Amino acid sequence: MGIQHSLAIKIANAVLFQIGWFFCVLGSSLVAYAATVLCLVAHFILLKNYSDRFPWVLEILWIWAILLIGIVTESIFFSSGILVYEYQSVDSSFIVLPPAWLLCLWLLFATALRLSLAFMLQKMTLAIALGGALTPFSYWSGALLNSQVDLVIPAISSLLYIALAWAIVFLILFYLLRLFGFLEREIRGSKISQSALEQL
Repeated sequence: MGIQHSLAIKIANAVLFQIGWFFCVLGSSLVAYAATVLCLVAHFILLKNYSDRFPWVLEILWIWAILLIGIVTESIFFSSGILVYEYQSVDSSFIVLPPAWLLCLWLLFATALRLSLAFMLQKMTLAIALGGALTPFSYWSGALLNSQVDLVIPAISSLLYIALAWAIVFLILFYLLRLFGFLEREIRGSKISQSALEQL
């Protein structure tokens, strides 16, 4: 597979992730479900073209693992009051589960980590730094666009807690990627492509 072809697939993945993000944040739960399903189907098609030896089972397990991390992370945010959901009952229970459309974002995030955002998990320090620095902006912009979820007052406190939590999340993702062996496949694929170019 050529470098240009690989780059095109990663760009397509980034575009799909961004489109899916907007549909999940701005649309209803039904729209979020539909957008997520379409993006997941497109993701598997892209991965099939990205790698000749596509690990279907590992990819599905990877997506489920990211979703589980998302459920735990967002539940902590809502249960602790870092995030507030419009329809949540404060005194109903200690554990507050996140809205479904927000979990759809984690499914999309799992696909992006495999292609367009894979560079964020190349080095541990890079993963922690980017995770802590960039994700609060995503929550802030999401809260502005979707009236169902809001940051506590003052919002800066919520964003600082989110930054710290996501630095830890990206540290977990850094090791999880290696546990699944995806990084080793990337390196082998790059070496094969480079060898093929040198022979030309």
